[in-house]
Amino acid sequence: MDQIKLIFFSIFSIAGLLFLIIGIKEGLKTYKIILYGIETKGMVIDLYKRPMKLHEKTSGSFAPIVKFQTKKEETITYYSTTFTNFNLYQIGQEVNIWYLPDNPQEVSMEGKENWILPFSFLIFGLAMTLIFLPTAVKLIFRYFQGNIPS
Repeated sequence: MDQIKLIFFSIFSIAGLLFLIIGIKEGLKTYKIILYGIETKGMVIDLYKRPMKLHEKTSGSFAPIVKFQTKKEETITYYSTTFTNFNLYQIGQEVNIWYLPDNPQEVSMEGKENWILPFSFLIFGLAMTLIFLPTAVKLIFRYFQGNIPS
């Protein structure tokens, strides 16, 4: 029974740590774009619907498509990957954009757009880690001390 607990708590601890790592990685990516990127204005040219999932009747989630120009006069079309059920953006709306000069496809939009994923993963990973890791560590120490029967 204790071995099953050990496996259970270890798996969820590792999953929590992976969520934390992904959250940190995605947060640093957004931070890097805002810190080192070039700020410009973009225009929402369209909203596209999230593809429907299996057995879903309708999809009411939309994400903006934004067109902007780089300092090198390149026109870039950015397809956001943040879908929401409420319209944060409207066609024709001007938005602040940050892009990396060496890779203008790496974009961050103003607002919560690029922070939703990192914060979700961070919060979920932190909760899982705080709940499962202490018990997993305790069970691992007991296992290696020989207190858990094989």
